[in-house]
Amino acid sequence: MKLTYLFKIFFVTSIFIALPLITSASPPQLPDIFYGAITINGANAPVGTIVIAKVNGVERGRITITTDGMYGGPGAYDLKLLVQGDILAGREITFSVSGIPAAQTAEFGSGNVEQLNLSFTISQVERSEEHTSELQSHSFISYA
Repeated sequence: MKLTYLFKIFFVTSIFIALPLITSASPPQLPDIFYGAITINGANAPVGTIVIAKVNGVERGRITITTDGMYGGPGAYDLKLLVQGDILAGREITFSVSGIPAAQTAEFGSGNVEQLNLSFTISQVERSEEHTSELQSHSFISYA
């Protein structure tokens, strides 16, 4: 009898202790989701190109292109670029390819699904014979 009484007190006390913990937990934040066309120097970006999304300089999402000129797609089952993490609404999202920023940016909105066409301008670096031989001597490049 005494054991039953102690069990009831323990059970009721546990509920009162755990209740604030359960009610204070918030659901996880939904990602901001992107897809669209992507061009580099005016041409469709090739398959295998990696697009990285950053917020405050921290990577928050990436996608590898599987179709020339498109990152993700509008369909329910198409891949998309998910930007997620503990991000405040309205924070600027920057997009980059090979460290080069896109001309476009976006503002973070939890739960949004957005079509955002991205364009990149990547200039070609000229190399001299002197620099080429220096890079080859350090095994940074090779001609096979």
